[in-house]
Amino acid sequence: MVFRTIAAGDLLAEGKSAGADLKARYEDADRSMHYMARAYGRNDRVDGLVAFGTNDWQRIRQGGGSLLQPNDGDSNRGLAKVGLQASDRLRLELSHQFFNESNFRTNNPQADGAFGAGQAPAQVNHTKQDETVLKAMAANDRGEQALALTLYRNALKRNADKTASLSATRSETETTGASVQHTVELGGLGTGIHRLTYGADYFEDRQSAFSSGAPNPVIPNGVQKVLGLFVQDEIALGEAWRLVPSLRWDRYETSVESGKRPQATDSRPSPKLTAAWQALPELSIFASYGEAYRAPSLSETYQDLSGTNKLFNFAPNLELKPETDRTTEIGATYAARQLFTAKDSLRLRATAFQSHVSDLISNTVIGTYTRTFPFAGTGVVQQYQNVGNAKRDGGELEGSYRNGPFDLKMAYSRLRVIDRSNGNNLFAPPDKLAANIRYAFSGSSLWFDWGSVAVAAQDYDSTVLRRRPGYVVHSAFLSWMPHGQRLRIDFGVDNLFDKRYSVYQSGNAVANVAEAGRNLKLALSAQF
Repeated sequence: MVFRTIAAGDLLAEGKSAGADLKARYEDADRSMHYMARAYGRNDRVDGLVAFGTNDWQRIRQGGGSLLQPNDGDSNRGLAKVGLQASDRLRLELSHQFFNESNFRTNNPQADGAFGAGQAPAQVNHTKQDETVLKAMAANDRGEQALALTLYRNALKRNADKTASLSATRSETETTGASVQHTVELGGLGTGIHRLTYGADYFEDRQSAFSSGAPNPVIPNGVQKVLGLFVQDEIALGEAWRLVPSLRWDRYETSVESGKRPQATDSRPSPKLTAAWQALPELSIFASYGEAYRAPSLSETYQDLSGTNKLFNFAPNLELKPETDRTTEIGATYAARQLFTAKDSLRLRATAFQSHVSDLISNTVIGTYTRTFPFAGTGVVQQYQNVGNAKRDGGELEGSYRNGPFDLKMAYSRLRVIDRSNGNNLFAPPDKLAANIRYAFSGSSLWFDWGSVAVAAQDYDSTVLRRRPGYVVHSAFLSWMPHGQRLRIDFGVDNLFDKRYSVYQSGNAVANVAEAGRNLKLALSAQF
C-alpha cells in the first residue's frame, strides 16, 4: 500500500526556505465557493506543511436545466505534515489529514424524482474521515530509497439524522495497518544485475453500523484481517533486457461479531513474470503474465436488507468465494524528439490484456419489487455473486505530441467482461476517448485548454437496468499568470454545451440521474 502526500519540498521554489499560497474558486453548477490556504517551510533537517480548505454548495443544476435538490452542505479538510532528516540516509515523516462534511440531501445521493412523485426522502448526512501515517525511509549509498516502513490508521465515520420517515443511522470503519519493504542490489550471480525487493503488508478493518440504535444489516459489524508477503527480482540482462519474476502470498480472515454467520478464511500465492525489451532507443516492449487474488469484503458477503419500504434490497451470500485472476498483458512505448521540428516531441503507449477470472465477484440484480411509503416506483434486489468462469478483455492507447506552445494529449480505453458459461456481459465501463489541447500564447503568460470526453453507449450489459446511452462533453479553460507576478486567474466552463447525460455505474441500477450541466468556474490564486 502506498501513502504519498505533498510535502514542503514539492512546493518550494529553488533557493527558498518558506512559502505560502491561497486559492479561491466559484462554481456555478452548485453555487459553491472553495477556499484553500497552505504554508510550508524547511531548513537543513526539518520541513513542514500545513494546509486547510473549506467549501459550501447548494442544489445542482443538471444538464438541460433541471435541479437535483436538496443538496445543501459544507465541508472542510486539512493536512499537517512534518519531516525530519535524521541523518544522511534516514528520513522520518509524520502526517495527519482530515475531512468533514455535512450535507442535507436525498437519502440516496444519486436519487431525484425517479423514486416517486417529487423528491425521494431527504436527511442531513455527516461524514468524518481521519488518517494518520508514520513513515521511516532509509537510503542506500546512491541516495535511492532502500528501506521503507509505514504505519497508518484510517477512521471513516458516517451519520444520518433522523427524520419523520427515515431512521437515524451511523457507521464506522477503522483501518489499522503496516507495511515494510526492502530493496537490495546484487551482482555477480551469473545472470546479470539483480534488484531484489521483498516485504510484507498487513491491515485490519473493523466495521460497525447502527440504524435506530440496532445493528444495521446492510453494513454488518465485523472484522477483516489481510496479510500479504511479497518478493520481486528485477534482473538486468545486458543493456536491452529486463526480466522481473515476483511472487505474492495473501491470507485473509473475515468474521462478523454477532457470531451468527460463519467465519471465512483463505490464502493463496500469486506469481507474476514480466519481460521488457528496449528494442530501440525510442521503443520499449513488454509482456507479462500474472495472477491476482481478492477476498470478498464484509459487506459483499453479509449485507442483508429486505422490505418494500426500503429504497433497495440486499441479499447476503454466505457462500461467496475469493476472486482469482490470471492476466496476460502486452504493451509498447515509443518516445521520440525532433520528428518534424527542432522543438517537438511525441510519446505513444499501447497496452492490451486478457484475464481469465475464477469466481469473479459481481454485483447482480436478482429481482425487483414494488416500493411502498416513503418510496415509490420499482426497487431492485442486489446480491454479490461468484461468476465461476469469466473473461476480461481490454486495452488502452495513450498519445501526446508537443511542439512549442502546442500540446495535444489523447487517451482511449476499452473493457469487456463476459460470463463464459452463458455469454452474458457483466459490469464493464463503456469505451471512452478523451482529448485535451493546450496552446500557450507567445510572449504572454496566457494559455488556453480545450478538453473533450466521448463515452460510447453501454447498451450490452446483461443487467438491462444498468444500460446507459453514450455522450460527448466538452470543456474550455483560459488561464493567465501576469509576468513576474505570483498571481494566477483561471476561468472556464465544464459541460460547455449543457449536455444532459448520466454515467454508467454498478450499483443503484434504476437510478438514471443526470450529471451537472454547464458549469462556469472562476478561480484566483496567489503565492507568497
